[in-house]
Amino acid sequence: MQLIIPNYHPLFVHFPIALSTLTLLSFLGYLVFSKKGKELLIVSKWSLWACAVMAILTVFAGWHAEGTIHQTAQIHDGIESHEGWALTATGFVILLAGLGFWFKKIWGVKHKSLTLFALAISFGLFSITAWHGGELVYRDGAGVMTHATKTHAYQDKD
Repeated sequence: MQLIIPNYHPLFVHFPIALSTLTLLSFLGYLVFSKKGKELLIVSKWSLWACAVMAILTVFAGWHAEGTIHQTAQIHDGIESHEGWALTATGFVILLAGLGFWFKKIWGVKHKSLTLFALAISFGLFSITAWHGGELVYRDGAGVMTHATKTHAYQDKD
């Protein structure tokens, strides 16, 4: 029997998107409720570190996925664009997470505007990456079974 999902990339892709969103929103909450919102700063830091880890795993799963799908010239070009954005977003969030770890006493506290700007860029990069990935799947059909392939995959072989 043929697997419906030939790789693990679809299982990972939503984590960096959701975690970059959580990071940005919890930091915004910290700024709005700074006197009582210290916990939101902690949430923001932890979600940023989790985002970096999940982005790395997602990139590796994406490289594996690239070899498991049929690629037309259009799909190949789309994958290259998606990959470029993914590597940029992942590199940027790793940089932010590293800065947040090494400079945890000042990160987000003394440089609130700079931190907010950096987190907004990170969110934007993951959003652009997600858009390119969505275009690959929904517009170009990358990694999606056709109806004929599905029908054949579920037929019992006698």
